[in-house]
Amino acid sequence: MNPHEINTLNQMDTPSNIIPDILNDQSSMLHAILNSTEDLIFFKDLDGKYINCNQAYARYHGKEITDIRGLTSHDLHDPSLANRFMEEDKEIMQTFQSLRYELLGRSFNGKRVMLETIKSPYFDESNNLMGVVGIIRDITKRHNIELELSESRRYLRAILETSLDAFWVVDKDGNFLDFNSAFCQMCGYSRAELLKMNIEDLEIIENRNAIEKRIHRILTEGRDRFETVHRKNDGTTYDIEIVSSLFDSEQSLVVGFARDISQNKEKSKRINFLSFHDHLTGLYNRRYIEDSIKRLDTNRNYPFTLMMLDVNGLKLTNDAFGHHTGDQVLVSVSEAIRKVCREDDIIGRIGGDEFVILLPNTDRSDAEKIRKRIEKTAAETDLDSVLVSVAIGYSIKYHPDQNIEEVMKEADTMMYRNKLRDGKSFRQKTIELILDNVNKKYGLEIYHTKKVSDYSRQLAMAMGYGGRIAEDVKKAGELHDIGKIILPAELLNKPEPLDPSEAELIKQHPEASYQILKSTDEYAYLAEIVLHHHERWDGSGYPEGLRGEEIPLLSRIIAVSDTYEALTSKRPYKEPLDKSSAIQILNESAGTQLDPRMVKIFVEKVLS
Repeated sequence: MNPHEINTLNQMDTPSNIIPDILNDQSSMLHAILNSTEDLIFFKDLDGKYINCNQAYARYHGKEITDIRGLTSHDLHDPSLANRFMEEDKEIMQTFQSLRYELLGRSFNGKRVMLETIKSPYFDESNNLMGVVGIIRDITKRHNIELELSESRRYLRAILETSLDAFWVVDKDGNFLDFNSAFCQMCGYSRAELLKMNIEDLEIIENRNAIEKRIHRILTEGRDRFETVHRKNDGTTYDIEIVSSLFDSEQSLVVGFARDISQNKEKSKRINFLSFHDHLTGLYNRRYIEDSIKRLDTNRNYPFTLMMLDVNGLKLTNDAFGHHTGDQVLVSVSEAIRKVCREDDIIGRIGGDEFVILLPNTDRSDAEKIRKRIEKTAAETDLDSVLVSVAIGYSIKYHPDQNIEEVMKEADTMMYRNKLRDGKSFRQKTIELILDNVNKKYGLEIYHTKKVSDYSRQLAMAMGYGGRIAEDVKKAGELHDIGKIILPAELLNKPEPLDPSEAELIKQHPEASYQILKSTDEYAYLAEIVLHHHERWDGSGYPEGLRGEEIPLLSRIIAVSDTYEALTSKRPYKEPLDKSSAIQILNESAGTQLDPRMVKIFVEKVLS
């Protein structure tokens, strides 16, 4: 800018604007530009004094243009800011270099604004330095937008980093450009490792064609959603659901979100499995068996054999050894069936102790072989002395005219016939086994039950009850403590007095005896007798607190025999009493614990 232009600027917008005829076209254009722009423009001389400015600069400071001329930065700004501007001006005039920066400013009315400043040296026509020219632009709106964008990015990043879903961005070649922590955790690689990797390095468990089709769909259609399997850096695999979109079509950037669905898929598999399988044995359930019967009832599967199985004595096992042992029996039976059956055979558990086997293309000869092998395999099962036995029946459909429901009924009838045939001997063996286990737990039990049994029979006969009653009370005496199978051996053999909780546990054995005997057809009639053998004549006994003759006759007989045998036998917690001392205690218990008439007969006729 030449000096003539500077002089012209010095006269812009002056009240004495009386010589417009000397303004040439160039200065008129400059005048118009300076005062039409919203940018703030000023000119300073070599001494740092304002020689001119435009209206926008003057308004920013709340002044007229004429008020600005001749002032310095110290007249318009606070000292620290003025000193900075002055130093900047000196540096510009010394280096002839422009200076550009952003600064938070405050206008004369106190409004805070963000300003972008460009300051440069300016020269006359002879290239002589004249001073500094400055152009200042209010970038508050842009700054606020940038702040909002920056804040939005910050919030977006925070959201992505706290998201449970994995997120990543890859280029068109599959190289990772960005991702969140969830993605690192899901695939097992660090951020530094992933930035050097390609998405194919995750070892997608899929063929290359499928991957290329997905990439093509994303690039052409802009979006894809699918499930796949990845392998972590430790070698384990995981199922993921992915939603991918084309993020930048020009650069072919793809953004993806993924969720590890391994647990959900496992739960879904488990739910589907349980909907058709028995939860205990893993065999098919009734629903699946019923559907399978309809599906297999076709010509190509004839002869079609339906085999029904029932576990012998499961209730007795549950009552004697607990339901956990009963469950073990069921699992053992299911394993025995699996071992014997063929791959195409369908095995199901349709009830508590009932199983069904569907045997397509199986005639009677093959069915009989399978039946015998299952019975043999089940019987050979070793479950800590618990007997395992099954009753099996089957029927065969040879042609379409046969009613499948009638075939099932025939198989069921045959099974129950075999159950009735074998059940008695099985239950007898189970009772013997239980008694044997009680004797193993408590070595004195075999002598105790034998003596109680003999004393009870003698007392019944002394009272005039011979024949069936004497034999019943003798058998009840043998079985009256069978419920001790539920008690731990250390409790039965404890040498110290029992504490209250242990005493309460001991009191449960009559009810356990009742449940065991009630489960058998052969001994169910004795269940009530053994249940009440610890009732007391005065009503203070257990388990029901019966009084006097409310207590069954044979229970009262066993109570007298049991008491005397206990008094005269050695126990872990006491020495035996002699006969005389034991009789004295019996007499003292007459009318309180024991039936007084029975005590008298027992002492006078059985012990004499």
